Amino acid sequence: MIRPAIAVGCTLEAMEALADFGTVQLFAVSTLTTAVYDTWLVYGSLATPSKIAVLTLMFVLMIVVFERYSRRRQRFFSAKNDQGKNSRQQASLKLQIGIWLSCLIVIAFGFVLPVVHLIQYLIDYWQQNIESDQWQYLLQTLKLASIAAAVTVIMALIVNFNLRAKPSIQNRRVLNISSLGYAVPGTVLAIAVLIPLTGLDKWLNTWYHSLTNKRLGLLFSGSVFALILAYSIRFAAISIGQVSSAYQQMPTNIDEAATTLGASRWRLWTQIQLPILKPALFSAFVLVFIECIKELPASLLLRPFDFETLATYVYQHASDEQLEVGALSALLIILLSLIPVTFVSRKMEQL
Repeated sequence: MIRPAIAVGCTLEAMEALADFGTVQLFAVSTLTTAVYDTWLVYGSLATPSKIAVLTLMFVLMIVVFERYSRRRQRFFSAKNDQGKNSRQQASLKLQIGIWLSCLIVIAFGFVLPVVHLIQYLIDYWQQNIESDQWQYLLQTLKLASIAAAVTVIMALIVNFNLRAKPSIQNRRVLNISSLGYAVPGTVLAIAVLIPLTGLDKWLNTWYHSLTNKRLGLLFSGSVFALILAYSIRFAAISIGQVSSAYQQMPTNIDEAATTLGASRWRLWTQIQLPILKPALFSAFVLVFIECIKELPASLLLRPFDFETLATYVYQHASDEQLEVGALSALLIILLSLIPVTFVSRKMEQL
């Protein structure tokens, strides 16, 4: 019964491992993701990383197809006994101890020990952390993440409402295509975004130069616009999934009753559906916000000159073996990720 769930978990983990950049780069492990970064920035070639990106994208598509194939026969049932309560078997004492130890080991090595180490770094190198520009990088990161999260929420609303209003195969395909960005590694997505934006900047500069004999500069590929676009494409699937789940729990007879009473689509959407979707929209915004704060490869490749985020700042100092100087930024990333998740979890428990 749990085999489809295991297959889904393994494929999602495979996609995350394939898209990872910071860990493999710092441990000097050569992967397709690091190859794209090295051939682009180190060797100054854009054609070669484009070919590697296509190869990486083929692997991603294979994983996505396998994940969809593994879920083709999944069914969900609600099993209740006469008392309305599911029977539960009490685990033995040894099994309970094993379960607790397994969970505590993961928490200890994955969270507690790294955080304690970073706090020790922050205490020992307090002056260097405070005197740096990390607070400015914090503001830049918050702005980028907020804008990208808002864009993805708007995208999710448009795509899901369109499917809700017209449940056709074409609209279903639009929703599925909009959700594919999460499976694409950040380095691959950076190339996919940079090439057309660079072409657009060249065309605009040529056109403007022919009129005024001046140049506009890199309006799209050399600004935060490229970063926001990459974030929105990469994490749109999270918002779309949250809003889609909320729509699935919303009975269609609500829409039918409102339409029968003469409500327009705009009134149906603003006065009926949006109030019901507020918890899902909030959770979608928070989850995308957190992912944008942690995103590293796309930020490294698409950031403008003299522009840093918390993630790129930590990566730069970790690459130079000066992680203690970036301890404050690393802790800020953890706090910005932990606090909203805790808040959303409590809100979801109250629903």
